[in-house]
Amino acid sequence: TRERLLDAAEELFANFGLYGVTVRNVSEHVGVDSALIPYYFGTKRGMFDAVFARRAEAINSARLAVSEVFTRQ
Repeated sequence: TRERLLDAAEELFANFGLYGVTVRNVSEHVGVDSALIPYYFGTKRGMFDAVFARRAEAINSARLAVSEVFTRQ
């Protein structure tokens, strides 16, 4: 459920931004009770931070790989 909430939140935040999305929007998108948002993330901002953190590792890995290519040349 946590991953499904993160997937939905990522999609909605990408389309509407942090302030254009409510906790209820995310929970309805997944089809779960909105009480699960505080359970997993604490706040809407906590959910936003979790979405960002989930992607940050992959983005940083890709950035470092590209950086290594350029430093070898």
